[in-house]
Amino acid sequence: MKIEAGTTEEDVETRHAVNNMLPFAEARIKIYCNGYNRPGSGIATWGWIAFDANERVVESGMGCAGRGKGLSHHLATYHATLEALRWVQFHAGDKVTEIYVDSDFVVGQINGLTRCNRKTLRPLRNEAATLLATIKATIKRISRPANRIARALARKAYRDVLAKNDVQ
Repeated sequence: MKIEAGTTEEDVETRHAVNNMLPFAEARIKIYCNGYNRPGSGIATWGWIAFDANERVVESGMGCAGRGKGLSHHLATYHATLEALRWVQFHAGDKVTEIYVDSDFVVGQINGLTRCNRKTLRPLRNEAATLLATIKATIKRISRPANRIARALARKAYRDVLAKNDVQ
């Protein structure tokens, strides 16, 4: 995927609007997922973005995974991944999908390579693994810089939560 330096969430929104006018290309989708949690903020947010084989934005999403104590970026990353998997299931289930996440922790747990010891994450891991098994998808680890657009969406969701609730 070609991502230029300085790409902003506005660039993503513009690219998404233009790409919605183009036909859905080929049978391969790449989805990038990210979760964000500023320590001590009590807010966990997520973002994901899907590209077709021609590197056009197909869909994206962002939101708040929760507010309160005990939240983590791992929980937020699980929410991003689940939202992306649900989108694939209902909108692109027949397409081969590669999901990229910049967390060894989450990728290892969903792929069954590492144990999930946190009780709060087990239901999320189980749902993600189940969804992954029902569609033509794989989940892989990528570097944080390669995941910058999904990270920008997760951070935008965080800023939106702060703005909505007038919390700093």
